Amino acid sequence: MSKVIISPIERYKGSVTIADPLTIPQAQAVEAGFELDSEFVMEARRAFLRSVKENGENVKETSDLKTNLITAILAEKKNPFFSESDKMQSPAILVCVEKWNLENFSLTNDGQLPASPRKDTHKLIEWIYSEIRKVYFGELDIPNESSPTPSVMPEATDEAQS
Repeated sequence: MSKVIISPIERYKGSVTIADPLTIPQAQAVEAGFELDSEFVMEARRAFLRSVKENGENVKETSDLKTNLITAILAEKKNPFFSESDKMQSPAILVCVEKWNLENFSLTNDGQLPASPRKDTHKLIEWIYSEIRKVYFGELDIPNESSPTPSVMPEATDEAQS
């Protein structure tokens, strides 16, 4: 079974078909992209905290954390184009996408995702990877349960054991 997703990116109108469910190799490729997410976030936090410490600011991490992190990275002249995250997430996309049906899109001659125009291709990669992550994590809402799961079964009472 597969999942068809509709592109929200103006330049790349159409659909992409992704695997659902994922195989073990596909899941491993998705997990490799997570590693970058955590490395990137940790580096961004360190940059943000260095910036706060150096500037003597008393700043708390709030809902504006992402903006603050990006600002700190840019201030330290880190890569603002997210090419590294695209590079880490591309393998998952390439092994999980079953069919491309997008306008203005084709893989490069060596079978890789295009990297330009930069803004639109980054949006495309970010969107497809986020959709694959949804398949990876599965349904996060727990449906109404009619009976307890085996791990939370009530202990048997003396009456039930007789």
